[in-house]
Amino acid sequence: MRVLLFSLLSFVIFSAQKCENPNQLTEESYITIRKTPCFGKCPTYEFTINGVGEATFKGEMNVKKKGNYTKTFTEKQTLALFNAYKEADFYSFEDEYLQPDLMDLPYTYLTLNHMGKKKTITLYYQYPDALNNLAKLTESFALSEDWTAKDNM
Repeated sequence: MRVLLFSLLSFVIFSAQKCENPNQLTEESYITIRKTPCFGKCPTYEFTINGVGEATFKGEMNVKKKGNYTKTFTEKQTLALFNAYKEADFYSFEDEYLQPDLMDLPYTYLTLNHMGKKKTITLYYQYPDALNNLAKLTESFALSEDWTAKDNM
């Protein structure tokens, strides 16, 4: 009887630990968006957020924040962003959406690194709405307020 009770208790304890972070987000998990320049005034920057909400922003051109910045997002915000990538089934998309005949569109690179899988998708032209929505959502994090400047000169 004690063995059965101990086994049941052990199962409950280990199961409860797994439920605390169902997405298994860690500092090693991250999402990145990188936007490249164009011949006009396209915003050029790189934003990365890890699984615990620590984010970096490097603004280059045509953005309010030029230089390096840091910010910590809440657990709820971080989970929402990672869940959006999960729900969109990010890993199932093609690696690139290009149109060689077109010139002067900026490239957008979306990267998801989570649970030992990493994928970068190049967005240039005629990519699925689901990827456009992920890019816009990630961009809303990148262009949010209340960043702290880091080592800017």
